Amino acid sequence: MINVTGTGHIAIKVENVKKAAEFYEKNFGFEIKYLAEDWGIVRKGKYDIAFINKNNEHHPPHFGLRVDSKNEVDRAYEYLINGKVKILREPKEHRDKSYSFYFEDLDGNIVELIYDPNIE
Repeated sequence: MINVTGTGHIAIKVENVKKAAEFYEKNFGFEIKYLAEDWGIVRKGKYDIAFINKNNEHHPPHFGLRVDSKNEVDRAYEYLINGKVKILREPKEHRDKSYSFYFEDLDGNIVELIYDPNIE
């Protein structure tokens, strides 16, 4: 079993990353944590919404499950491979220093298993 500590985020496709982030900041009190033309993220407490530019094929819409270490990401990766789960991307470190990989659940939903050192 994988030691998931909670849900991490949802990632949705949007027309304009900056406008989407500002909408959630202004109307719901989220804090903008990162903004780029193709990707951005807002946070409220321990919950994130990631925005992906509709033209960005690198990041699929997905939801995240959190674990508490890079080692747990690697252990989960091996566990799921051995369980014959479809892995979409191998573990890697991202520009915000989080560490994750992507896989599909039984119904084809894309899940990112992630360790994020930026979350207290």
